[in-house]
Amino acid sequence: MAQNGPLEFNMERTYFCQGETIQFDVNTNGVTGFSNVRIVGPSSSYTYPYTIPNCTPAHTGVYQLLANYQGIPNYLMDEISITVIAVNVTATADDTDVSPGGGTTLHGSGADYYVWSPAQYLSDTIGESVQAIIPANIPNNVPCIDFTVTGYTSGDNRVTNGDFEQSGNCDTGYGFDSDYDCYSGANCLYPSSHEGGYSIHDNAHYIHQDFYNPGNNAGHGKFMIINGDPTQNAQYRIIWSQSIRVRPNTQYAFSADVCTFVNRNYARLQFQINGTLIGEVYTAPNSSAGWQTFYALWEGSASNIATITIVNLQTAGDGNDFGIDNISFHDLMECSAETTVQVCIQREVEVDPIVVPAPICEGGTLEIGAPGAHLIDGTPITGHWVYGPSPGGPWQPLNSLSNIPASYDGMYLCYEVTHDGTNYYSNAVRITVIDLNVHITVTPNDTICAGETVVLEAVVDTIYPFAAVGDILCSDGSIVHRNEWPVPGKTPIGIVFYVDDSKWHGWAVSLTQTASMAWSTTNVYVNNHGATHWNFAINQDAEWEGYANTQYIISHYNAATYPAAFAAAGFSTTYPAPWSRGWYLPSAAQLNMLFGELPEVNLSLNRVGATPIVDNNPGPARPGGSVLLWSSTEGSNSTAYALEIADGRIEKATKTTSSNKYYVRAVITF
Repeated sequence: MAQNGPLEFNMERTYFCQGETIQFDVNTNGVTGFSNVRIVGPSSSYTYPYTIPNCTPAHTGVYQLLANYQGIPNYLMDEISITVIAVNVTATADDTDVSPGGGTTLHGSGADYYVWSPAQYLSDTIGESVQAIIPANIPNNVPCIDFTVTGYTSGDNRVTNGDFEQSGNCDTGYGFDSDYDCYSGANCLYPSSHEGGYSIHDNAHYIHQDFYNPGNNAGHGKFMIINGDPTQNAQYRIIWSQSIRVRPNTQYAFSADVCTFVNRNYARLQFQINGTLIGEVYTAPNSSAGWQTFYALWEGSASNIATITIVNLQTAGDGNDFGIDNISFHDLMECSAETTVQVCIQREVEVDPIVVPAPICEGGTLEIGAPGAHLIDGTPITGHWVYGPSPGGPWQPLNSLSNIPASYDGMYLCYEVTHDGTNYYSNAVRITVIDLNVHITVTPNDTICAGETVVLEAVVDTIYPFAAVGDILCSDGSIVHRNEWPVPGKTPIGIVFYVDDSKWHGWAVSLTQTASMAWSTTNVYVNNHGATHWNFAINQDAEWEGYANTQYIISHYNAATYPAAFAAAGFSTTYPAPWSRGWYLPSAAQLNMLFGELPEVNLSLNRVGATPIVDNNPGPARPGGSVLLWSSTEGSNSTAYALEIADGRIEKATKTTSSNKYYVRAVITF
């Protein structure tokens, strides 16, 4: 890149997120004899160490590397263009009031790549536009759904001539490889002998008289026009391929615009890197939809070369005619922002919520009253009880609340109301049935001589229906009181530190903790719940916060960058079925509750031979050795909250630190 002198910029990337620190790297190439080295940008001059902290879009522009060299002042050594990205994401819905069983389309704007949640109400979680689907059996206690979209802005596009605007022809090539033959000229793809050919042009009808340009073709310029053909027993045909230099172990986003020219046997496209198919198969849209975009993500590898390929899995010769444009392969920047759009449920019937019934013995009666239900105008309406294997059904009628069999343990109970052919539902609650098993033990044995004595004892085997702080959570889902431990055949996995009003559900903390580690290796705010949730009331919201935070991190990032969340989520593969969603990094509110119960928790940790939660340098000084536990709650882009075991303080800590003994204790919901 050098313009005149021996000094040059040595930068791996030229795109930065707003708020990042730009570090200019200057390579001297072993040359000496220069002085007054500085970098002059759009608004200022920078000297060693050549950094711009907390950059903004105003820092976008050309930067010149200047020095006094060979008696010439302000000698121009090199130039580089820097772009600072600010992401401003918006979200809209075609309809913000939807009836159960209906749907609406959600739209994101302001970014290059979009990820949506919650997934259970979406046809897809990736894309500029996704379809929200409201289940017909959505519980009445869900009045609205907040759909969150996170928009990411990409960095440098590594594809050469991805928009096909650069000059070229079939002889010199267009900068890519293809299994299809190249043709040019009017109607060049029309002859049947040119099935399996492609051309680069701005008018599909000019290339093939039966092809017509998409309705939204304006602004596309030249594009790749493909006349598909059978794959001749191969798995796929390579449409387009290019080898690109990439940064090792970096996540990339691939995208391309696709349209259809003939509405038969639509192309089925997939993205491939270094011979491995990546992402889902994408079926080209109907021609009336015009140009559409398909995406795929690549997590990167140790290699610095990626051979990127678009393949067509369609094997038909008839139809299979399509166009491709704007091929891009961007490093997926950490530049992101998020926002929400709320969709509310329009109901004709409202059903009151129900509470978790008390556990019953096999053959017992569920003590629960039918909830109130009424039309929107207040007219009462009645329904009936249903049960199913999950909180979402499928439901079948429960004819009686009495004589409940043991097989119903773990089933879910719901109240269903039918009006004008539509079903409306209460929330679903878990049924707990206690199966009592009695057996007789004989001491010393069951074979004696005449005149000897034996002791007969009746033993009741029970999985305790009620949990208390300090109880021991086992791998089979059972809960054992501390004073009855050990129990043959039981394996402990956690200690209960919170129980809700049902006395059946709550949270347990892991038996061990990790080695000291950083929360993350980067300062990026990822929490989609807000930075002040650490002082939440201790309730179900706080529990969901810890789980949701962890799930968000592990679904969007990697273990190398966010070790604490991944360490918690991977704490154990043994979960107490059927309740658990797995281990997660607790919220600060959950750690606050844990600290209040440490005496009971530590008694049980010692009882099962596990690692107690203690400060390893007690006393007023605690010289650099205080134990802190990471939470999943963030305080800012550079801090997360941690619990200090010595005094129970919930304090902000720099995410990238691990030197002051920051550990992970995972939490599980039972």
